Parts: sequence; structure tokens; C-alpha cells
Amino acid sequence: MNESTPVFHLTNGYDLDLFQSARLVEWLDTRGEREWLMRTAAAELGFTYVMIRYIAGMAAAMGLVDARRGSLQPLGKALRQVDPYLTQPVVPWIIHFNLGANPRHLVWHRMACSFICPRWSFRSEEAKAQFLDLEHRYHSRETMSHVAKEVAAFLQAYTEGALSRLAYLEEQDGEFVAPSTLRVPPPAFGYSLLTFAARYREGETAISIGDIASAPSSPGRIFLMREPDLRAHLERMHRDGTISIESKGHLDQVRFAAPPEAADYLRAHFEDTED
Repeated sequence: MNESTPVFHLTNGYDLDLFQSARLVEWLDTRGEREWLMRTAAAELGFTYVMIRYIAGMAAAMGLVDARRGSLQPLGKALRQVDPYLTQPVVPWIIHFNLGANPRHLVWHRMACSFICPRWSFRSEEAKAQFLDLEHRYHSRETMSHVAKEVAAFLQAYTEGALSRLAYLEEQDGEFVAPSTLRVPPPAFGYSLLTFAARYREGETAISIGDIASAPSSPGRIFLMREPDLRAHLERMHRDGTISIESKGHLDQVRFAAPPEAADYLRAHFEDTED
């Protein structure tokens, strides 16, 4: 499948499971790209072939592995060194950003970028209704069945599952409620800003603070951030030399002169906390 092709059944109804993703990361790190066969990995890790396909796909969507090559992505390599079991509090924030920011993860992206907003409450049927256009676009009756499974997996991940500690959604009497804002850990914001600039604004050396706050796939949009909180994070990164903030006319913008790779930035955070 082409990497730009939208995927609306990323999980196929399976729970988002960081522990199983960590097991796959470990397997790939020890076995290497040359031995990557899904059937071999499935047998040795105790999965069915169908399960390993979706676990590998989810781990790829989280930014941990390259499921086609059987190798670790930079984030997977960094976390393998500093947090091999994916248990550190910052990790779900990173996963949340990578899943919601990427337009290829169609359900997760549309939920995070277009549907959920601060203090928003909704029922699951309302969420599913946001995807009715897909049935006509792809001319398939199975589309909405896939979407229903994916929306259910999304809601489960944030209310009961691997991403529930973010408090991104709370279930109350059948309704799902988003908070007014989220308290984003500094390393998660830094990682997301650098990823946003490198992946979704490739080639741009400066990005307006307005876009960082509210553009699709931006940290502000994915994390439901208030502008004062976002500016406080930017000021901190300006002080440590990662970025520079400048004003031109009436436009405040962030300049990326020689920014570190997002995974290296995150690894440096873990190394600093160990000192």
C-alpha cells in the first residue's frame, strides 16, 4: 500500500497496546531487518498472523517501526535505549501526537484535527457520522464498518486504554467530553513541534505562532492548547537554543535554523533527567 494512501482501519478494532508494541520493537532490535518476516515474528511473539500485521501497523503509526522494512524508526531507536517498555509518562503524549497529526491515519487525524475541540461533548454515533462522506468517496459498504471499529478503538484508547492518562477524553453517561486544555509535558511539546516542522512544514525555516497553535497537525491543535501555554513552551525552547522567536511586522514566528531531530531531542531529555 502506498504510504500516502489513507488508512481508516488502522487498528481493525484491536486495542492500542504499548506493551505489545514494545515487544515488537525489542524483537526487531535484536533480530534485525534481514530476518524480518511477519510470520516469523508472529510465531516467536505468540501472535496470529493477522494480529502481527495490525500490531506492526499500529507501531508504525506511532512512529516506532518501519513495518515494511522491519526496522526501527528514529523514535523507536531512541525509546529502545531510554524506555524499552514504553512506560515513561511522556510516551503516551508522543504517541497521541503521531497518531493524530498524520493525515494518513484518517479516523485518528480527523477526530483530533477536525472534530474534537476544547470542552466539546459528543456521543459515539455523532463521531461516526463525521465519516459518512467516506462511503461515497470509496464506493464501499465495508467502509463504515471499518470506521465504526476504528472510532470505537479511538474512544477506548483515550478513556480506558493506553492513552487514558492524558485525560484527553472522559466518558460521562454515554457522552465523551474533552477538557478545556491539556497540560503538555515540555519534552512532548518539543518533540511534537520539531516533528510538525520537519514532517508537515518540510523546507520552511520559519512558521508563524498562529499556525503552530491551530493549523492541522500542529501541536496546539492536537494537544488542545491555549495560546498562553503554547507560548510558554516556545519561550522555554527559545531560551535553551532549540528555536528562536522573532517578530516581523505584526507576525510572530518561530525560526528553525539548525534544529535537532525530534527523536534526538527526546533522547536528550531522558539523558538530562538521568544526570
